[in-house]
Amino acid sequence: MKRVIRPTVAILAVLPAAAAASPAAHTTGGKAKPFRAAFTETVLTRTADCTVEPLICQAVAGGTGSVQHYGSAKETAGITQDRGVTPCGAGSDSEAYTRRITTDRGVLAMRAGGRKCPVSGGYVVRARYRVDGAASTGVFAGARGSGVDTVEVPAGKVVIRGWLRLRCARA
Repeated sequence: MKRVIRPTVAILAVLPAAAAASPAAHTTGGKAKPFRAAFTETVLTRTADCTVEPLICQAVAGGTGSVQHYGSAKETAGITQDRGVTPCGAGSDSEAYTRRITTDRGVLAMRAGGRKCPVSGGYVVRARYRVDGAASTGVFAGARGSGVDTVEVPAGKVVIRGWLRLRCARA
């Protein structure tokens, strides 16, 4: 009697092991996990004179750093400052920006709003961010999350802390 090997059973038996070994697999399984990133950024371009009406200044900043669990990354931020609003005294302003974080696993887009306040030696920007899953790509497509984005000016130190929930358990 001939023995028949069912190819579908053999393939299904191999799939779990292959998925676990795949570099594309990630472990969030749709659960919210802590998100941490750090960058050193510089201003790439900026409105020439922000001291004249309408007191709206725009800038593009970018830098390099790393994202916990995703490794090396680059970031670009498109920033709008309203210098006619001084939420924490003279020299402060309100800020809104979109930050794109690019890793070898995809692009994570964030939208943030906050304020820039004077401190000894410069300014600190503190903003609340939300992940824009529709604008994100790769493993970050469809992701959700939020947290706090802090930037030290002029040092260019960016620290992002919050949570991230990927759309699926596997990319």
